[in-house]
Amino acid sequence: MIRYVVTSAMFLVIFCWLLLSYMPQVAGRLPQLSLNGEIGTGLLPLLTALTLLVFLVLQAELVGATIRMFRCRRNSVEGEAIALFRLTHGREVFWTIVPLLSTVALVGWLWAARP
Repeated sequence: MIRYVVTSAMFLVIFCWLLLSYMPQVAGRLPQLSLNGEIGTGLLPLLTALTLLVFLVLQAELVGATIRMFRCRRNSVEGEAIALFRLTHGREVFWTIVPLLSTVALVGWLWAARP
């Protein structure tokens, strides 16, 4: 129950923030976030690298969990779900690994195109 309350409150806050930020009379009064200066320019690449690392670790864990899911016994809950929904090992792993590969490709492309 508490997660629904927290989720609804977060949604309401973000929605109100976006709504108010587009109103000219209110937008000037909202706090401004700027990454100018040495601290901002020094921390931004570190924050980007850290976020990328976390994202890649999570995607790799999803691929691993998908592979482990197909190693279960036929009479287990996972085995019954695999049979019920006619999941195939190759197709599930492929569609789980696509975001990981596209993230790596995008990072490589951005890295190669940097000035």
